[in-house]
Amino acid sequence: MIVKSVHSLTIAAYSAMATPGDNPSIPGLAHIRQPSQTQTIEAFEAEYHAQQEQKPADITAPVALSRGYVSAHVERFNHLCQTHGVVNDFSYTESADPKGWSVVLRFGFGLLGAEGRVEQFELEEKGPFVNKKEAKAAVSERGSIVLLEAAEKRAQEKKANASPSPAMEAMAGPPSGEPARDASAVTENWIGLLLEYSSATGTPPPQFQDFSIGSRFACECAFAPRASQPFGTREELFPNKKSAKTNAAREAVEWLRSQGMMPERGHPSKKKFRAANAPAPPPQPPPSVLAGLSGGPVGPMPVGGNGNGSGSGSESEGAVARGQMGKERSYGEQVMAFCPTVGCMQPEYRLAQDARVPGFWSGAAFFPHDPLIAKNGPVAEIRNVWGKKTARELCAKGVLAHLKAVAARRAEEAKRLGLGA
Repeated sequence: MIVKSVHSLTIAAYSAMATPGDNPSIPGLAHIRQPSQTQTIEAFEAEYHAQQEQKPADITAPVALSRGYVSAHVERFNHLCQTHGVVNDFSYTESADPKGWSVVLRFGFGLLGAEGRVEQFELEEKGPFVNKKEAKAAVSERGSIVLLEAAEKRAQEKKANASPSPAMEAMAGPPSGEPARDASAVTENWIGLLLEYSSATGTPPPQFQDFSIGSRFACECAFAPRASQPFGTREELFPNKKSAKTNAAREAVEWLRSQGMMPERGHPSKKKFRAANAPAPPPQPPPSVLAGLSGGPVGPMPVGGNGNGSGSGSESEGAVARGQMGKERSYGEQVMAFCPTVGCMQPEYRLAQDARVPGFWSGAAFFPHDPLIAKNGPVAEIRNVWGKKTARELCAKGVLAHLKAVAARRAEEAKRLGLGA
């Protein structure tokens, strides 16, 4: 009671000091209630309890609160996609009631929308989310889990269906009853073997085509022996271009070996291919049969001539085309042997490779020291011939024909002038 009396006297004292309309020196003093408007403690407590008993207003619509953008989930999902060669696509939709964003994530092992061996997934997060970033982070978190499970499943299926690699076969050892495999075959230079085969057989070199999805690579090899179907595949991805190219070359070499076109061991060479493709020599009759037919001991027989040791004209021309032991000479060697006949120096072969299409050569032969041999400049001009050696040989063939024509023309002119053959 004493506290209440003091409170009432204090309010009454301040009210008596100021009336409505005065400008008190104490701020806010003019807003103090008059004694007739003063609220008692009992009335204040009753009003307070009445307000506490009222129910709060109902919230009709949920209000989306920002959870903060978490970039770790997005970064992890993108890293997994690059590692496994997966492409993805995010589709966002904004809604008015409730207000916010939803997202749909589609991803798969291969190009989106493709058919065949491509496996695709679709995840949806309805939200609502405050913005696209939060929606992307939420669906990326789910996508990482699904992608890891799918990648592990594909790896197990591939391991179960794939044949053991040469390295694993070497580690496991040969089956019972079979000889041990050479360890050098495990680390063969597949690309080098393929290029050596191309050089030895004269076929066009292999053409490699690279493909990439993110930071993973694939490669296909187009090769003349099987031009309709390239080696390698676009489905199998590797961490770098060299591994993908080596895999395609390995498939090509293994196919050549399975077809008997390349030796199982060692390097392919021209000598080996010539020996493999050379025709078998005809069977020779025994010496006794030959002796009976000739009536005397077996000995070398003359090829032709007039009996005084000098050969005929056809025989001398054949000697140009044949070398020692009757071996067929190349056109270049025939040109070298025929140049003294017409009294000229060796020609110069000037060949140039096409810059737009590597491997194709063009050029001609020139006689800079014998202008009478080639009055019109170049001789035996060729264009777009595959391989430098083939181009030179084809040019030499034209040079040989030109030199023979010059020799025939000179002989005809000498005969006309009565100088003799």
